[in-house]
Amino acid sequence: MQIFAFILACKICFLLPNFELLYPQDYQKAADFLQKNKALFIKKATEYKLSPQILAAIVFPELMRYSPSRDYFETQALSIAYIKGGTAVGDFSIGYFQMKPSFVEALEIELGKNIAKNMAWALPFKKIGLFSQKNGADIRTERFNRLQNTDWQLDYLACFYQLVVHKFEKELKNKDKKAQLKFISTAYNAGFQRKAADIEKLQTYRCFPYGNLAEAHTQYAYSEVVIFYYEQKSASFF
Repeated sequence: MQIFAFILACKICFLLPNFELLYPQDYQKAADFLQKNKALFIKKATEYKLSPQILAAIVFPELMRYSPSRDYFETQALSIAYIKGGTAVGDFSIGYFQMKPSFVEALEIELGKNIAKNMAWALPFKKIGLFSQKNGADIRTERFNRLQNTDWQLDYLACFYQLVVHKFEKELKNKDKKAQLKFISTAYNAGFQRKAADIEKLQTYRCFPYGNLAEAHTQYAYSEVVIFYYEQKSASFF
């Protein structure tokens, strides 16, 4: 009996928190967004030959944290600063997936390098690095407008996924699907420009949902939310 109780206790310790119960309103908000945009997720996943479940899981914590009013005011306040001076003076999270201009700019640079090498995975994303304008401020305006569009954010998300899979191919090779998703989602949250060892360490960093300034013991790892949604909900939804 004691052995059984010990085993049961160990299993409970390793269970993920139920984020649907912990944050019911935020969780439902994210679920409603996915319901509304289900067809778009499937369309983009099909276009790029990816899994809609994985794409949705990676950004699910951001969908939970997204605030339309905060996004509106931040966008209005900081857009001019970014367009005029770039990320050095205006770098902020935009849209449902909370992507920063610096994230997209870094993505464009890495994508360009891989297209130059004629890497097959990068070619379908060529449009991401193409702009109708030549001037820096005009390009930033076009990039900013794209960031406010869910269709474009899904292009960026799919490109990010493929970039990380190929950039960290050796590190991901011997991981199972769950471990791969933890790594990739942490790279999304913490930055894909980091070294693999740093991304590994940050997988357990507690910054959800209130960010770096809140007490760690009151928070959860970004990857925990991702895995919970992926394992509990995504398979039955898509």
